[in-house]
Amino acid sequence: MGCLCSFCSYACLCVVSLAFTNKNKFFKEKVTEKSKTMNPDLINGLFELIGSYFTWMNAWILFKAKETKGVYWPTWMFFSVWGLWNLYYYPALGQSFSFYAGIVLVMGNIAWVGLAMYYKYWRTV
Repeated sequence: MGCLCSFCSYACLCVVSLAFTNKNKFFKEKVTEKSKTMNPDLINGLFELIGSYFTWMNAWILFKAKETKGVYWPTWMFFSVWGLWNLYYYPALGQSFSFYAGIVLVMGNIAWVGLAMYYKYWRTV
């Protein structure tokens, strides 16, 4: 559990530092003092970060329980694919914070789907 919390904390720190530097190769706009204030990109990115925490916690719980009950995993597959689309879409909008936060969220979704499929279909024990 501590390892997962450490990973989430580190990922959040990386997202914030990458979003507020001028070393972004994906985004053409420069970071200014005005862009550091609360804006739609920052708000959306915060939602993505909070969602990534819950997603990684779900993956952790699934890893410990080693079974899925009452969960329709294709829903998670859909949101994983949507998250991958967002990783293409956010740079097109110039939303760097949402992009980096979306990476953490998509990784959690894919981890959960992978674990769910493994425990449901491929686990032999």
